[in-house]
Amino acid sequence: MNKIKGNLRRIMVACALLALVSITSAFLFFSSKTGLQKNSDSQTKEEIGEVSLKDNILDWFADKSRKKLPVGEYVNWVHDKENGLKLERNMGQYKFSLQYKPSDYMALKETGDFNMSQNILDEKSKNYDDYYFFTFTIADTIGREEILKSNIRQEGDYFRRIEYFSFGMQKDLFLIEGRDTVPCIMYNYERVYGLAPEANFTIGFAKKKKYRHLDHVFVFEDKEFGLGIIKMKLKADQLRYVPSLTMKK
Repeated sequence: MNKIKGNLRRIMVACALLALVSITSAFLFFSSKTGLQKNSDSQTKEEIGEVSLKDNILDWFADKSRKKLPVGEYVNWVHDKENGLKLERNMGQYKFSLQYKPSDYMALKETGDFNMSQNILDEKSKNYDDYYFFTFTIADTIGREEILKSNIRQEGDYFRRIEYFSFGMQKDLFLIEGRDTVPCIMYNYERVYGLAPEANFTIGFAKKKKYRHLDHVFVFEDKEFGLGIIKMKLKADQLRYVPSLTMKK
């Protein structure tokens, strides 16, 4: 009975908050039409990173309804393209993949300990909360050799590409968060030495939390394969509802 009363109380609070959102939205709409709302900036509130009451309520609902998954299910969920954290784009003979890696995922990979306590996981996870981490992959869908040799004309191109992948490409990676174009601040090229026709890069960007309610756009300004600017969008709702990793007690 107490559990039922508690659920009813939460539902009533949620309904009240939603009603408040509707009233606030109506007031803002009326104000904008009658000139009562003044804004010298031509950008929208979303673009300048102003988080609305609605966004805060959605964050609250997301936190309360967030799935809690054990290790195996959690890793599979993150890797499943249907959940929106793994993006792919084909251009010509090349395939570009972007895998978002949440804080819990990064903590798990850092330790490699699938049996750590929940407290240790939570503590490790905090180290990643201020960043967006990804694995960015470039694959040749036609060739069987390592991508370093894909469509090169002479030996010098091979060594130039190694240098670009190792050092130069970092400055061509960005994450658009609201009005900010954020540069890549963490970068590691994982060379496979001819074992696969792909290249993997671990990359990281500073997280602008005021823009958490907006879609984020990953940008690669390709200067190696003649493909120009490549963009992939991470939707805000899919970032908002990432499950939590729960460890065995």
